[in-house]
Amino acid sequence: MASDEDSSRIELSVNKAPPLYPVKLSLEMRQELVVRSLKVSNYISIAKETGIPLAKVMKIMSTPSSPMPLALVLKLAELARIDLWDVLRSIEGMGIRKFLKPNFDVEAAASFIGYAVSSSSKFKVGRGNVTVSLRYDDDFQLSHIIDLSKRILNIEASDISINRRERKVYLLSQFGVILLLFGAPTKREFYDGWEIPCWLERYPSHFLKTFQSGRLFRSVPSRGCARFYFKTFNMEGMLKFIERLRGLYARVGVNMEERPRLLSDNIIYIEICRRAVLEALLYSIGFTSQRKIREISQLLGR
Repeated sequence: MASDEDSSRIELSVNKAPPLYPVKLSLEMRQELVVRSLKVSNYISIAKETGIPLAKVMKIMSTPSSPMPLALVLKLAELARIDLWDVLRSIEGMGIRKFLKPNFDVEAAASFIGYAVSSSSKFKVGRGNVTVSLRYDDDFQLSHIIDLSKRILNIEASDISINRRERKVYLLSQFGVILLLFGAPTKREFYDGWEIPCWLERYPSHFLKTFQSGRLFRSVPSRGCARFYFKTFNMEGMLKFIERLRGLYARVGVNMEERPRLLSDNIIYIEICRRAVLEALLYSIGFTSQRKIREISQLLGR
């Protein structure tokens, strides 16, 4: 894009986030949204278009300290003709309690989407919350997940729930909302063939490093190869996703020629045996999992 400011912008997927999720905006942005939207609309219309009761809309819009449901924020931004990216940047609290960093790391967001796609054991959206949990391979990868979290939200490691026995990380609900706004898929969306957001094309190495570090990529020592495994409920959609994935790899100089193969009715895989590709995955892109670094190194050492 034309400028550094433009290149740091993310095209938001506003229809994916839970409509009743509460967010707290800066007083300046909140006032601008309310004043400008009421110049072109009214409480009755806003309540009807958001599906939020009229009395609640009036109370929220007239109480500066009150958090706003995300659906109301999006409607007011539309009416006020204020860029959603600017609105997101003005969020001071999500879920009332936690705070989004005002200048959060977009590269960290791209990396986290890689984890959300390949490592999530649960990614479920309700009307007012989001449930996300990630699996991790080892402490090295866990440290990376925590570091990414702290580069996006003003949180401490203690704010992240960890089950070391099952090697799972349970993310804050507001983190799930951010990932959805940035275009991350729920597990069901991914199984149907996720359309990779265009903005990730600006950060292919960040996304791919965490994506291939997740549970979808495995070493197969008996064949001297590694594989990506993809479960799917929509074969055509998943094949389109794989083509888009190839495009991201091509952007970082990795020519992924391997064709998808059918393992079962709803699982396909890509087997990578070419040394040049395995070397590129290990040395050019890299992994956040010491386990995968060791496994791919062993394949190359044969």
